Amino acid sequence: MSSDKNAHLILAAKLAKKHGLTNFVAVCPFEHDLAWSEDDKSFYLKAQEAEKEALQANPNLTILKPCLTFGPETHLIHYLAQIAIVGRCPYGNLISPSNQVEYSPIHTEDVATVLAEALTTPKPGSYSVTGQDQMNLRAVMNALERKAGKAMGSTQAASIPPLDLIWDFFYGTGSDLNMSRMIEFYEKNPSVEADQHANPWNVHPSIRFEDWVNATTFSEEAYSHPTLTAYRLAHTD
Repeated sequence: MSSDKNAHLILAAKLAKKHGLTNFVAVCPFEHDLAWSEDDKSFYLKAQEAEKEALQANPNLTILKPCLTFGPETHLIHYLAQIAIVGRCPYGNLISPSNQVEYSPIHTEDVATVLAEALTTPKPGSYSVTGQDQMNLRAVMNALERKAGKAMGSTQAASIPPLDLIWDFFYGTGSDLNMSRMIEFYEKNPSVEADQHANPWNVHPSIRFEDWVNATTFSEEAYSHPTLTAYRLAHTD
C-alpha cells in the first residue's frame, strides 16, 4: 500500500473501534500496493508496519491479502491479457522468461467467498488469500498467450523503454510502471512473497487459473477497457 493507503487502513481500524464495530474486515490486494518508497525502507516493510499498527489499534480487525486475482475487473492479469492480445509490452520484466517468483492466482469469486466467511465468522488477524496453483509470471503469460492464439514467448518488450522520469514528473506513477516496479521488487526478494499466512476458514478456492483462461473469450473488444494507455494514465499515488 502507499503511504496514503497505509494511513487509511490505520485510521479506518481506529474509527471502526471508536464506533463499536465488533467485526471489521479490510481487503488489501498486494498487487494494488504502490511499489515506491522515498527512503531506505521498502514499500513492503511499510505496509507490514501499517498492518501491525492497525491490528494493535483494533483487536476486531481482519486483514485479507489476496494474491494475484483473475476474473472480471482485475488488475495485473487483465493487463497481461491485453499485452498478450496486442503482442507487445512496455516493461520487459513483466514477460521475462527469467521470472522465478511463484504466485498463487485466485479468482475474485473465491476472494468474495473468503470475505463472506470473515464477515460471518470473525477471526481477527492478517491472512493471505491464495488460489490452487503456484506459478511464476512467465507461466501466467504463457497461458494468456496460448488463449490469445499466440505462440508462447511471442510477446515483445518495447525496444525503447518508456520515458518514466518524464511521466513521473508531469503526471505521477502510472499503474503499468507500478506493476513493473512491484514485480522487480518481488523477483529481488523472493522470500517476501513466500511469507504467507493461510486463511483459517478452510475455504478452498473453486476456480483454477488455467481453467478460467480456457473458458474465457480473449478478444480486443472484451479487453478494451481499461486500455493499455489507460493503465499508464491511471496514476497510483
